[in-house]
Amino acid sequence: MIAKADADTINFGGFMPKKIKKIEEKEKKEKKLNIGDIVLALAGRDSERLFAVVGIIDENYVYIADGRSRTVDSPKKKKIRHIELVKNAGDIKNLNLKDGKFTNAVLKKIISECKTGDK
Repeated sequence: MIAKADADTINFGGFMPKKIKKIEEKEKKEKKLNIGDIVLALAGRDSERLFAVVGIIDENYVYIADGRSRTVDSPKKKKIRHIELVKNAGDIKNLNLKDGKFTNAVLKKIISECKTGDK
């Protein structure tokens, strides 16, 4: 009788099954985002634009806003897999939050500083 072996003990000769690749890619893509993080939109009409995370819904979705087209009052619900972390909230200095919340003016300032800092 042949015993089942897990993927780690099998020598595939340089070939890795798709299922194992997908699991490894999923683990790499898991993102832990915090409120205030600056992210880059990768998909949709907002692609290649910078936003700030203003709310976390669950492990799959966040609310993002830029203070211009997407204001704090009407943020965009976005899948985490469709955004990429650019800068952590801890790296951003002088977060002048009003009552612990973001304002559109603060978002505009933070995002413009990130844009000029990248160039």
